[in-house]
Amino acid sequence: MDGNTIRAKAIAPKTLQLYLTAAGITPRPDPTTLHKRYTFAPLLSDVLKEYKRWYQMPNRREPITLPMLDYWYNLSQSAHEDSFQAAFFDWMVLGIHAGFRKSEWCQDTYNYKLFNQIALNPDHTSKAFVSSDFSLHNGRTSTPSSDSKSLDETYQYIEIKWRFQKNGDNGQTISFAHDEKNPTFSPVLAAQRILKRAQRLNLPLNMPLAIYKNTSPGGHSPFSFIDHHSVELQLKSCARKVLKLTKIVDIARFTSHSLRVGACVLLHENGADTLLIKSRLRWRSDSFMNYLRNTLLLAKQHADFLRKP
Repeated sequence: MDGNTIRAKAIAPKTLQLYLTAAGITPRPDPTTLHKRYTFAPLLSDVLKEYKRWYQMPNRREPITLPMLDYWYNLSQSAHEDSFQAAFFDWMVLGIHAGFRKSEWCQDTYNYKLFNQIALNPDHTSKAFVSSDFSLHNGRTSTPSSDSKSLDETYQYIEIKWRFQKNGDNGQTISFAHDEKNPTFSPVLAAQRILKRAQRLNLPLNMPLAIYKNTSPGGHSPFSFIDHHSVELQLKSCARKVLKLTKIVDIARFTSHSLRVGACVLLHENGADTLLIKSRLRWRSDSFMNYLRNTLLLAKQHADFLRKP
């Protein structure tokens, strides 16, 4: 129920009950009711009920997983440093740490000429991140991302600024630390590669950072934007190849929002509490709970209550 299945695919609640029955765990008479009704033990009943609620959620999105990141990393290693595949991997790494919403980094069109189609904030600046929204530092003074020489130095943190946000916390900044044990998925190194790519492709400072090299014959720009159609194609292709999904309805649950869902689920699976998830991924409410396969947390809490005198 926690999602760690062979294909990372949700199992139907009825199937789970059949698994329990096959293991010799069967419903028993409910002593709290006058009518003849059979149910599982309280802990199992609560967990199954919670899982059923999550499973039946309309328009549920599946999260990006670590095996998917591994797959994109392998593709990026054989690609040019300014290719779509390399750029896409960098944004997946950074996004899985920061829980990006689609509008915060990618576009609805890849064509740089269509600036009037780029998502804009109320002040007519790019809604997606621009170079000045990223600052590299070592716990002291931030280094401007426009300084080309500084991008080759070693940093411990990337500070990201959200000029405008859906939750209203405009101007919020959050720092993310370099992962020394697993630098492949370090948000700091991913941000440095993103900023270097922007400089190599001569990206104007007021334009969105999520770009890659334009290889179209006769192209009038050195770069193209990463657009959400390309993102979803990548996610769905990966779901087929890595997770071995075949049903259209299962594959369709991977969308641009899967990045934010994946960031939330990974924090939860590794023991992050509600306050940490809300503060790091910028939620005002507990709506993020809708994304969680909350069965393990529920089971642990239930056991704690029963253990108390």
